[in-house]
Order: sequence, then structure tokens, then C-alpha cells
Amino acid sequence: PTLTFAIQYAKRRLEEVGLADRSTVCLMTNGTLINKDMAKVLEDHKINVALSIDGLKHNHDAMSVLNRKSNEGSFEGALRGYELIRDRCNVTILCTVGNHNMNDLETIADYFSRELHPTAVEFSLVRNLKFGTNPAGIKSLDEAYQKLYNAHKILINQGIPDNNFSRRILAFANQLVYSYNFSR
Repeated sequence: PTLTFAIQYAKRRLEEVGLADRSTVCLMTNGTLINKDMAKVLEDHKINVALSIDGLKHNHDAMSVLNRKSNEGSFEGALRGYELIRDRCNVTILCTVGNHNMNDLETIADYFSRELHPTAVEFSLVRNLKFGTNPAGIKSLDEAYQKLYNAHKILINQGIPDNNFSRRILAFANQLVYSYNFSR
């Protein structure tokens, strides 16, 4: 009931400000609480979903711990949620990039494109809240760029857009690389 209320409220507000015909509602989630009923509500209301998956199981679970006592990661729960909505909604996978997955980006892009087939993928570097600091402890921004570019090519070759890539290319090309250039 809370999700349905939130969706109806968001759609009503979009209508009130005259943006309903040019906007969509998007739910950002880690996917672990998505069940069949929620998937149906999302489908019925044509909700876009942005779901966090930070790579393969070992990458994702290094950043997203579901149960701190048992150190259980949330990868399996995220995939369960994804499977329930993948054919019902437009799903963008949000992949935070940092030391936990930087070296695996090409493998991750291949996994996303060949196994998950999302509507789109967004790679974003871990953002340090202190302005101007290295966003992900990355030793070389040139290396980060090359790995992001290689991952982008894999996605594009499979017909899956990386929604943030063009903005990043411009930031590198203009040598305007700050932590906020990598945030959504």
C-alpha cells in the first residue's frame, strides 16, 4: 500500500506541475525487498527501476552487506528482485565503481549484457563527500577512464546504453575531472 500511495502521489504532483506527459516515475532500489506483488504494482504503473548491482557476486557483496552479523552480502537478493521485474519494467542497473570492482569492469559489463540484459547501465565512481578528493581511491584517472571506456564499448556492442558515459567523456576531454563528474 505504501508503494502504491507513493507512486500515485508522484504522478499526481507531475500532473499538477504540468510534467506528466514528459516525465516518468523511477524507483531506486537494491532489489532485495522486491516481491511478486511489488513487481506487479511497478508493472501496472509503468515504473522505471534503477537497481544497484555492483558487479559479480564477489564485487557486489564487498560493498553491499545485507546482514552485518553474518557478513551476508545482498547480491542474491538483488538478483531475485531483478528477475521479478526484468520483463515487467525498464530496468537500469546502477553499478558503483571503486577499488572493489575497478579491475573487473570489462567482465562486469559482459556479465550485465549477456546474462542480465537490462534496459541500460550506469557506471558511477564511488564519490567521496569531501569535494575535490579522489573519488574512489583510484591510482590513475587515465586507467579508470580506459577501463570505463572498455566496459562502455562492451555494453554498446550488445545494444545496452551506459547512461552516464557521454558526460564522463566530456569531463576527461576537457580535463575537468572532479569527484562530482562521476556522481549521478
